[in-house]
Amino acid sequence: NFVRFRLTGDAYSPLNLKQALENVNANSKTEYDVVPIESEDPDLVLRLTITSSVNSENKVIGHVLLLRDISEERRLTRKLDFQANHDALTGCTNRHYFENELTALVDNLTDSNSTHALCYLDVDQFKVINDTCGHAAGDKLLLDLTTNLNLIVSENDVLSRLGGDEFGLIMKNVDEQEAFNRTKKIHNFFQN
Repeated sequence: NFVRFRLTGDAYSPLNLKQALENVNANSKTEYDVVPIESEDPDLVLRLTITSSVNSENKVIGHVLLLRDISEERRLTRKLDFQANHDALTGCTNRHYFENELTALVDNLTDSNSTHALCYLDVDQFKVINDTCGHAAGDKLLLDLTTNLNLIVSENDVLSRLGGDEFGLIMKNVDEQEAFNRTKKIHNFFQN
């Protein structure tokens, strides 16, 4: 019973193995990241390497197929990518991610009619909380703030912890009135 595969990232594209074999030239190899169609493991990823086998006249006479489980490598890559772009305490994106997003939006302003809003949030008197109640209380406050801010901001927005008690917010594709209204909600949240 031959296992059927689909290409990773596309739940609807089964790998056409016959076509894949025909596409491998003499003395060459090709690789696909695939998932068995019948697999129930959402993290399972296999690397299928197809290498051609040739005779003395350099004519393809067969193929060698090698399957290697790369699931753990993919999980580690996703984890490292997440850690590189997210704040360890709050889980929201970090300064690095924020700066990249902001740079990309500014670079594309001349090519689009989109408007965006940029907000800077600084928690007043945060040092007092850390000094009087300890860093654990300060961390708890930052977690609570981030959790509640994530309920207020849109899915398309970029909320990032820039450092300490500073946050940046990019509201994408908003006009001035919408940005004002949403900023007012955030201001009211902080006031309460």
